[in-house]
Amino acid sequence: MTLTDDSPLVVELRAAAQRYAALARSAAGGSRQLAGSAWTVREAVAHVATAAPRFAKFPQGAQRVMRTPAEVSALNAEEIEALGDRTLGELAGLLENSVEQVISQIEGYGDNPPVFRFHGGCLISADVALGILLGELVVHGWDLARQQRHGWPITGQQVSLIWSGMESILPGWVDPARAAGHSAAYAVHLGDGPPRTLCFNNGTLTTTVPPGRRIDCHIGGDPAAILLVVYRRRPPWRAAMTGRVIAWGRRPWLALSLADRFCPP
Repeated sequence: MTLTDDSPLVVELRAAAQRYAALARSAAGGSRQLAGSAWTVREAVAHVATAAPRFAKFPQGAQRVMRTPAEVSALNAEEIEALGDRTLGELAGLLENSVEQVISQIEGYGDNPPVFRFHGGCLISADVALGILLGELVVHGWDLARQQRHGWPITGQQVSLIWSGMESILPGWVDPARAAGHSAAYAVHLGDGPPRTLCFNNGTLTTTVPPGRRIDCHIGGDPAAILLVVYRRRPPWRAAMTGRVIAWGRRPWLALSLADRFCPP
């Protein structure tokens, strides 16, 4: 696809970056521990500030690519440390500028965006990959808003765009230990058209289901709740108990363990 300033992905990226930056600037106590995280508030904001530059460097072959998802945490720590002692306001400004720069860069590719290898080994187009960046902003924004006791609505369109980005890399983020021997086909209904499919065959994942293969587990409900379960922000049993995520089909209980088949994002 050709990205332009009025493309839904570009519009959502800019809005999410501005919302996150405003929240970061208003945050008090950057040294406080972020709930449910090993990072402080400042470290979490610094991590998000490092995200956009990666998506500029990936297509140029300048970004270090980690072979396995488990190695990404070390990269995160290095990049956070490299930012030194910048304030929350400075980090917020860096984030906004970086998002604008990467949008301009990817738009400049026109109809021929480059394809690059992402962490975990899968190939992805530079324009589609911006959906992953949107996920960084939206989910980490939810973390920070929760810490600050602010609302952080997540829309169905955001979830759809994030999923479109991350589905290209999901085969490389399968946890070999948790997915070993697992064979099942899933359909995730996000309310935006045809369901997104995931098919495990003896622990190996594809995002298409072969003709004639029946779906074992359908998952639907609130797209925001589905996203937060996939990103390990909400336990699946709680989302199920509150009715925000529902499952049906021949093996609906598989919905409770789907997120655990992957390495933590």
